[in-house]
Amino acid sequence: MTREEYAKLTYEERQIKIAELCGWNCNRRFCYLDSNGTSRAKSQLPCYLYDLNAMHEAWLNLTYLQQVAVVEVLGAIVCETKNRNDWVWMDIANATAAQRAEAFVMTLSDKVTP
Repeated sequence: MTREEYAKLTYEERQIKIAELCGWNCNRRFCYLDSNGTSRAKSQLPCYLYDLNAMHEAWLNLTYLQQVAVVEVLGAIVCETKNRNDWVWMDIANATAAQRAEAFVMTLSDKVTP
């Protein structure tokens, strides 16, 4: 997914996209089920776009190689450059939840089958 495609998503679409990437599934009652059988209404999903703790939980679902890929995209987002030598690691470490969510979706969304 490109930054332009991500920018067109609504807040709710972004929340749902991240939840799906974390293993939640939608049913007809608009509840999401995780692998443990826990169900939540859409309004009860973690607030990925504003909560660093929620994004940390999403991060913990990733493999090491996926984490590396997300950090590469995150670096491009927070520093607005693709040149690794120009990345400022402190900017990456201080990325907002919204920036982390964008990198998460941009990196992983193409790997999810509908």
